[in-house]
Amino acid sequence: MITISRLQGFEPEQFYSVLEVALEIKVNLDFSADEIQLPIEQKLVKYRILLPSATISLMQRYRDLRLKALRFLQKEGYLADVQIFGSAWGDDGGFFGVKVGDRDAFISLADILRNEKERRELASSRAEVVSDEISRLEAVCDAFHRSAVRLRTRHGNRKGLEIKDEYDVQDLLWALLETRFLDIRDEEPTPSHAGKSAKADFLLWSEEIIVETKMTRPGLNDGTLGDELIQDIERYRHHPRCKSIFCFVYDPEHRLKNPIGLENGLSRNYDGLPVRVRVRPAR
Repeated sequence: MITISRLQGFEPEQFYSVLEVALEIKVNLDFSADEIQLPIEQKLVKYRILLPSATISLMQRYRDLRLKALRFLQKEGYLADVQIFGSAWGDDGGFFGVKVGDRDAFISLADILRNEKERRELASSRAEVVSDEISRLEAVCDAFHRSAVRLRTRHGNRKGLEIKDEYDVQDLLWALLETRFLDIRDEEPTPSHAGKSAKADFLLWSEEIIVETKMTRPGLNDGTLGDELIQDIERYRHHPRCKSIFCFVYDPEHRLKNPIGLENGLSRNYDGLPVRVRVRPAR
């Protein structure tokens, strides 16, 4: 029998093809239909991922997905029989003849599938929000070096502001972040992990994103910096409001030998926790 954890491992096409035919069968069961007939090809496709466009090849793929979904449900014991009547291409109005095995089990399955659909849609919505938040962070970091250079020269021969260390980076970054985010907490303490605790440079409270800053210096090579960031990620991920981590590396003198490699190597999911690394200025 199909479990929730197993459904979560289904690829989108597999899941939505099973969901589509299962809900069609459930409608028939609601009307106490003894003999269920499902069209080989639905004229109104419920989930676009199953038929992105109405080309001949994609239409055949859609029909194959429906048949595979029914065969899968039969194999799992939810359907007692699946037969094809007419052309498998569906051009002559062919249909699938379906017999349900255990009616109550099938109704329970339909509920499980609907719940998984809601979970996937919520996760997708959250992913879109996170993507927008990360895009705003990236825009701030992309503008950082231009802002730092601009502050070196001031009106009336006043002394310019130089970015000399990570504290200077944090001060300017905070000012730039406040143009895009409302609630920024600095030096946010993290829970003790492996006997050690740390303070995150910034926590975007509403967005639940921890922002860590680094500035390159003599003796801080790519490998050492990467190790530091990995340790920071491991500490910060235990913070109760940490849903993702963004690391900004300021490299004004281009000390890093392979900044793109550092970004690509560390920008990934750590047990479900999205981590993004941005090195600027770009070369």
